[in-house]
Amino acid sequence: MILKRDAHIYLLKNPDVDQTRLKKKAEEKGYIVKEVEDEGEFLDMLEQTEPGGDAGAESSYLLAHNLPEGSDKTCFKRFQHQVQWLAETVNEMNIGLIISNGIYPVMINPAAAKMVQMHPASIQLHPLSEKIQEDQRKPFLDNIKQLSQRKIHHYAEDIQIYTPESSWKDMRLFGRPLDLDHLPLVAEYLIEKQNGQNKSPSVDDNILVGEIHHTLSGLSGILNIREKQRGKQTQTSNKARRRPGYNLTQREMQILQFIYEGYTSEKIAKKLYISKRTVESHRANILNKTSTKNTADLIRYAVHHKML
Repeated sequence: MILKRDAHIYLLKNPDVDQTRLKKKAEEKGYIVKEVEDEGEFLDMLEQTEPGGDAGAESSYLLAHNLPEGSDKTCFKRFQHQVQWLAETVNEMNIGLIISNGIYPVMINPAAAKMVQMHPASIQLHPLSEKIQEDQRKPFLDNIKQLSQRKIHHYAEDIQIYTPESSWKDMRLFGRPLDLDHLPLVAEYLIEKQNGQNKSPSVDDNILVGEIHHTLSGLSGILNIREKQRGKQTQTSNKARRRPGYNLTQREMQILQFIYEGYTSEKIAKKLYISKRTVESHRANILNKTSTKNTADLIRYAVHHKML
């Protein structure tokens, strides 16, 4: 996972993933790369840096008109904000990024929009389906369909896309699965081939795309967890509103639920990314407000009064 701030790029260290090429590319762009080992620290940094409003619009474009029916637009906007640091870095590497459901793109970065020479607001169907060479169209559509249905786990192929300015451009296209808001999406990476490059995708390109995609998947995973937590908090908040007499805050109701499920203060702290001391303070307030003496007494009280 990655966080870009000013001239620094922070990477969450993962012993299972080699991010050497991604770090090298970032350093070539003049960034200072720092690795963060503690996940809680990284999440705190991410939370503090997440922007509001329309920040990140230049690093990626959200195609709201293409979002699947019934999808949570707010969730996609949060995702756009959360990945803007990665999207900006990928854009500076001149790598095109298109996220789609296999037919309709929901997000595209400026590099990809420039490659296909289409304004994001005008994109309806997948832009490559209109720009790709005719004899490559069916294999491309088959690959992206199978990936969106999870019948394959990745694909890499060479394609040619037509642009009025330069006629045909030779590109390398990589497809990977991406899950967001319970939707099976596809992330595609476009790299323009330079004269003299081998026809088949290079090992370096493939590994670099793998590192970038692992980071993107990690960020979408964080968002999925947060959305789930937000849902639980909303349910807890609704319960609290239905029972105003208990006077517990939303956070206290959340901690009460964790106590009922048998979590220790230390485990609650890790789940909520707060300190153990803060959890203990909330526990004391809950006991005081419910006039209970200990955990067992509190659980009996909560069950009897249908607080859970």
